[in-house]
Amino acid sequence: MLAIPPEIQPRLNQLYAQRFSVIMLLIAGLHALMLFVSLAYTPLGFMPLVLSLNVLGGVIAGALYLYPRSPKDRARYAAYLLVLPALMVVASIYLQLFIIADQILLTFCLLLMLGTAFTTHARSVFLSVLSVQAVLFVTALLLLEGTNVQLFLPALVCAGALSFWAFVERRLAMVQSLLAQARLDQTQQLLAERGQELREKVAVAEDASKMKSEFIASTSHEIKTALSGIISAMDALSATEISDEQKVLTNTAHYSAKALQRVLDDIMDTTKLEGGELEILAEPFSPAALVTIATSLRMPEARKKGLHLTSHVQKKHENINLFGDGTRLAQVLQNLLGNAIRYTETGNVAVLLEISGRGGNRTLRIAVQDTGAGMTPDEMSEIFKLKKDVSQLLYRGHAGGGLGLSISQELMNIMGGKLYAESEKGTGSVFYMEISLPLVKAVPSEKSESVDDSAQAVKKLPKTAAHILIAEDNEINRLLIRSMLATENYELEFVSDGLQALEVVSSESLIPDLILMDIQMPIMDGREATRAIRALDDMDRASVPIVALTANVDKSGFNIYAEDGIDEVVPKPIDQGQLLKTIRQVLYC
Repeated sequence: MLAIPPEIQPRLNQLYAQRFSVIMLLIAGLHALMLFVSLAYTPLGFMPLVLSLNVLGGVIAGALYLYPRSPKDRARYAAYLLVLPALMVVASIYLQLFIIADQILLTFCLLLMLGTAFTTHARSVFLSVLSVQAVLFVTALLLLEGTNVQLFLPALVCAGALSFWAFVERRLAMVQSLLAQARLDQTQQLLAERGQELREKVAVAEDASKMKSEFIASTSHEIKTALSGIISAMDALSATEISDEQKVLTNTAHYSAKALQRVLDDIMDTTKLEGGELEILAEPFSPAALVTIATSLRMPEARKKGLHLTSHVQKKHENINLFGDGTRLAQVLQNLLGNAIRYTETGNVAVLLEISGRGGNRTLRIAVQDTGAGMTPDEMSEIFKLKKDVSQLLYRGHAGGGLGLSISQELMNIMGGKLYAESEKGTGSVFYMEISLPLVKAVPSEKSESVDDSAQAVKKLPKTAAHILIAEDNEINRLLIRSMLATENYELEFVSDGLQALEVVSSESLIPDLILMDIQMPIMDGREATRAIRALDDMDRASVPIVALTANVDKSGFNIYAEDGIDEVVPKPIDQGQLLKTIRQVLYC
């Protein structure tokens, strides 16, 4: 007969234990039925014996129905606990048969034999109960007078065979079902373990990525701080009377520092893109102004190489304003212009602006066309891949980070646009940046606002020197800031961390008119110091204007600084013109 695998025996016991109470209730019902039969048909002389047997069997079955042991114990012993109440049912029926000698009870005995197959899963219990019934049935056939042996003996054989077949099939179905469930449970457990392992690995990878991003951000800030000093020092040196040879060396150092700064910016953008931390903000901007300003900024670089750089903006596009991230679009355009100038030895570089469409949206397309060496189709398929830039494929003789185009394409994808190129070997290349943006009403010109602000600033210039507190831990930057502000009518006071700045503002009798606050400083950083100053009880001291000096100049950083109470932000490397303009706006506007 079908053997039960050891791994599913506990499951089979548990399944039978769940049905044990129902079986006991059924057996108790059979005893109750036989009790009524005995009351109706049993002679008085045998009544006490029959009644006692059925009452005792019903009590035992009821007790087992209310079996108080734990489910674990019931699962272990349920198959064997069935033997006594089952045999008592058999004994009650055959006793009644021997007493009243009714052939109808023989038929009932055959049905009882068939039912035995559905009351247990234990092979030994089934065979024992079935064997007892078969022996009693044959005995009844031999002892009862008038019994049709030729009719009931084949019926006995058929009933026994059917009961045995039903038991085997039922046991087989249960085993197969439990085996499938066991395999499913093992698979689920394995999946859960693998899932936990994957979650742990993902957590480790995320921690490593976070540590990498933090390390890159911290290192980039330190490098940018040093670069700020180099670039500002070169600017200050260029403004003095130096020889032509010194000017060449100064310009070379300035260009190299700017190139290193672009590489750092590319690395930071790549890190933010990988971490999903790059924010895209939408605000009104002028595409015509974007193209004009980008071209103007690249004009000195083009002239140095003897290139003719032009921008083409139609008259009808000058007053169109769109709603999108103009800063990121300008970043992409600057990268395309930088590549075009860098990799074009002679000829022209042109920027063409196209705005098309009707209704609420407009399609903005900016093309950067050059007369460089051009590219083959194979080279074109590689230029937008990460770490596969033009500088690695075609222009290995030029300086370049090798990340700009891949970052630019990713930026355009995030904004819902696209970046693509057309090129032919020997005739030059055209790079297109294309995006659909909402049309907005014209916004006031930034230039006119700047002129008005400057005019008001001139009118409001104070007669006495303004007291400016500078919190900066880097000695080079302190020297550069002092140099940048030397020509202005300002009284400068320097401290090296945020805690000292807080002490100056809260304790000295003279309240500073303005604080230039570096963000990353020892002991207490600029953000913490700003929050502490804004929390002072003295409103005059708590409301001192604060300008942040930081290399973190993305828009999410601006929002965080504004929440801390910072009024304006001047990015590092510090530009003297922007620093002076910001100070005047904060002090006098």
